[in-house]
Amino acid sequence: MDGHKSAGGQGLSKNILSPSLERKILLGIAVPSGILLFLLFAAIYSEVRFLRSELRMENLEKEQLLVNRTLSDLKDAETGERGFLITGMPSYLEPYRVARKDLVDDLGGVSRLSGLVPGLAGELPHFDDLIREKLGELQVTLSLRENAGFSAAKEMVMNGFGKNTMDLIRKLSVRMGDQCQVAIGVARKTVLRRERRLIGFGMLTAFSIIVLLSFLFNMIYRDIQEKKYLLDRLEDESTHDFLTRLHNRAFFTDCFRKALSLASRGNSRPAILMIDLDGFKQVNDRFGHQMGDAVLVEVSRLFARMSRESDILARLGGDEFVILVPVLEKTTDLSVLAERILSVFSKPVLPDLGEVSLGASIGIAVFPDDGADPDALLNAADRALYLAKKEGRNCYRFHGDTTTTPS
Repeated sequence: MDGHKSAGGQGLSKNILSPSLERKILLGIAVPSGILLFLLFAAIYSEVRFLRSELRMENLEKEQLLVNRTLSDLKDAETGERGFLITGMPSYLEPYRVARKDLVDDLGGVSRLSGLVPGLAGELPHFDDLIREKLGELQVTLSLRENAGFSAAKEMVMNGFGKNTMDLIRKLSVRMGDQCQVAIGVARKTVLRRERRLIGFGMLTAFSIIVLLSFLFNMIYRDIQEKKYLLDRLEDESTHDFLTRLHNRAFFTDCFRKALSLASRGNSRPAILMIDLDGFKQVNDRFGHQMGDAVLVEVSRLFARMSRESDILARLGGDEFVILVPVLEKTTDLSVLAERILSVFSKPVLPDLGEVSLGASIGIAVFPDDGADPDALLNAADRALYLAKKEGRNCYRFHGDTTTTPS
């Protein structure tokens, strides 16, 4: 048989390396996690500032309310004082006492929150003095009513006693309320600005999470697809010849054993055609191995065209091929198939071969006549192939047949 020493036919599995999926996942988690932690920290920081701004605005509104309530408490105290002056009924003193107590509490609240409003702390001592002065004036009129009677108290009130103090309190209360209102407006703008910023951070974080998860998914998906591709390639290489893309010896052997196993149960009658190219060594010697590879590829293509769909065509190595017929209906089908294979060489396989003539010798073995196991049948087909070459080449022989059939 002619030899073939082509450099082709080596597998790709050793030349293609896939990066570690675990390392990709680790990197894909570490980087997005760092970015997300940064965004989360920024979002938390913005949230804290936003909550502080909201709390400040609430305290400012409370401060304004306390200033207004202080004036309202003072009016309630004055109303109770006027009621007692007019009627002399002790029941009017209860609202007076309640209002005085509320005044003390509200003034304390105003004092605690006064630092929130620029300028309010400077107004507060004067405001406190006026309140105490007014309360003192109310107490004087009450004492006068109890000790000197209604007329004396009425005359003091009609002369405007305490009116100037109350007017000053009203003016100062309005000014302090306006200061609180201005501070509330500034705080509200700050809250709205930080709220928008917080929403922006939230949207950016959500978008980043989506993008990073998509990136991670895509990276893992691509790696899985790459590994799947490599596994498919490895599986393909394990069953196919790299150069010709025909089935290889391992795949043929597996199919051959299965076919014989079925045949041993009486379900079928398989046969094999061993093919060896004639004149192929001259192609290698004259044109080199690259042309030899091209010839093998073209011959494989032509053999595949001539084979039936149910047949299994394989390259055993070099310029040796084999066809497995899993289910043989009649022996003449093998002669027809062998003639079709030989017809490939009725014209030059490749134009560049010039005067080099190619052909094929075929040896045929049939189960169970020529052997009952794979080795026996292969040996029988090989002997028939040897007889075909010995008796002129470019022909086929059945094992045990004494007649050579020319193509």
